[in-house]
Amino acid sequence: MSAKNKILLTIGGLFTLVILFIVGSGYLSFSSSSESNYTDKLKQEASLIASGVEQKMLRNFDVLKMAANAIDVDGQGELNVDQLVNTLKFMEGNYGVVSAFYGAANGDTYRTGGLIANFNAKSAGREWYTRIMAGESSVMTTPYKATSGKLIMSLVEPVKRQGRIVGIIGVNVGLDELTTYIKELSGNNHLYVNRKDGYIISAHKPELIGKSLYQLRPSYAKYKNQSGSSHTYQADGDTYFVVNAISQELGWTVWSWEKQDNIMAASSDNLKSSIILAIIALLISLGVTYWVVMRLMYRPIGGEPTVIENMVKNTAKGDLSPVAKGGEIGILGAMLIMIANLKDTIKNIHQSAETLETASTQMSDTSSQVKTSSESQMAQLEQAATAMNEMSVSIDEVARNALKASDSAKEANTYSDQGLVVVNDMNQSVVSLVRSIEEVVEANIRLEKETQSIGQVLEVIDGLSEQTNLLALNAAIEAARAGEHGRGFAVVADEVRNLANKTKESTTAITDTIQHLQNEASHSVELMRENMNNAQVTSEKSEVASQALQQIQTAVSHILDMNTQIAAAVEEQSHVAAEIGANVEEINELARSTVAISDKNHARSRELTEIAGSMNKSIQIFRW
Repeated sequence: MSAKNKILLTIGGLFTLVILFIVGSGYLSFSSSSESNYTDKLKQEASLIASGVEQKMLRNFDVLKMAANAIDVDGQGELNVDQLVNTLKFMEGNYGVVSAFYGAANGDTYRTGGLIANFNAKSAGREWYTRIMAGESSVMTTPYKATSGKLIMSLVEPVKRQGRIVGIIGVNVGLDELTTYIKELSGNNHLYVNRKDGYIISAHKPELIGKSLYQLRPSYAKYKNQSGSSHTYQADGDTYFVVNAISQELGWTVWSWEKQDNIMAASSDNLKSSIILAIIALLISLGVTYWVVMRLMYRPIGGEPTVIENMVKNTAKGDLSPVAKGGEIGILGAMLIMIANLKDTIKNIHQSAETLETASTQMSDTSSQVKTSSESQMAQLEQAATAMNEMSVSIDEVARNALKASDSAKEANTYSDQGLVVVNDMNQSVVSLVRSIEEVVEANIRLEKETQSIGQVLEVIDGLSEQTNLLALNAAIEAARAGEHGRGFAVVADEVRNLANKTKESTTAITDTIQHLQNEASHSVELMRENMNNAQVTSEKSEVASQALQQIQTAVSHILDMNTQIAAAVEEQSHVAAEIGANVEEINELARSTVAISDKNHARSRELTEIAGSMNKSIQIFRW
């Protein structure tokens, strides 16, 4: 059997085993995962619906509590009917309820049309009235048929004032609307919602609403108090799987169910698809394997490995007789090309060995001549090295003097920088002082204006006190005319006159003080203006000093630059001289090395002659 067929059978068998293993493990894993995912999906769905229904009902109770606080009713039950009717209309129009109502403590009942005639909740023994008046709150009644024929239930809250129940506010919720809301929460139609007693509030079939779930599905009763439970049961000849979620606030239970066959259908479909894909994958893998073997193995090799192996062994023994027939590819073709090239190479090596033997003899003669020239060059280079060392010493002395001059210029530049900084700081301080004095002058001017305003106010107060004095005097005169009846009024007038006199005296004293303050403020303004002028003169002189220092700094910087350039040039000359000296020394050393190398080349040329003879003997084993 050829190597190609062996490879195909081996790889095909491995692919078959791997694909069968993947399909089998994938089916088992998918089956388990599918059932687990479906169970989790039903549980999440039941939990979300229970939470959604709970939130909707609790929101209705929150609305009722807010309405109970907003209704205009006092502790005696006296009611603002218009406000109540508007509240009920708002609740019906905005919260998706069948109707809203209010029951008074005496049983009278109101709706959006006002008081309901010929009806009394107390006399009728309505459940919502009886339970609220018994002290309960947040009451949901047993569903009942309304006059419209719809199944509804009432949600009510007490209306309390001063700790007493003065009324009841409630809404009627339709069970069909609740079922519609649940359908909107989930696309799953396989749902039951029931109370603790099993009363079905919502179901996938409307005719089941109002019946007992635990009679319809007896197996559910065992799990009615276990939230998140799951179990299977038989019904109508099929096996069903169901999970539940309990609303703790409402006491309601949501059941989500599905046929077991539907749950497992995905796993069966997956197995069929996997088998088909496995067969296709196996065929494709075999085709790819054949292509890979031919394309990536046989084409690069070019033939059977045994043929190539024998050819390599013969070539290693010196047999270069095989020749290409045309059409060979891969390693086989490359092998034939290599043999042909190797044959040409051996021939060239033979010719080169003969040429090498001749050249080595000539090189030996040349090496002797190079040795003589190198010895003469070495003597002349030693004289040049001595002269370069003397010149380098002179350049180093000049460089040291240039560096000293540069350091002195740098020190002068540093001192001028420091002086310029000090003058600039002083100039900024003087400018800041001028600004501060200007602000003080402006503040004193404002103070002077304010004192003048106070003087004007005091003049007004003084005028008022004089008028008050005159009025008090007139009042005293009128009181004297009144005789005994005006005595009390005369006393008051006298006190007013005294108060007016005291006010006038105080106003006069304040006026004197303000006048003194105005004089002092004016004097302060004049002094500040003189200081501001002096500070401005100082600032101008400081600016002149700063400009002079800047000119000095510019000159010193120029000197520093010139010294730096001189020092750099001298230092560069020193480096160049040292480098030339080093190069001369290196050339001298190279000359010595050349002499030694010439001796070695002479010896190597003799060795090359011997090697060329040995090469000719070595290639004689090849046959072509």
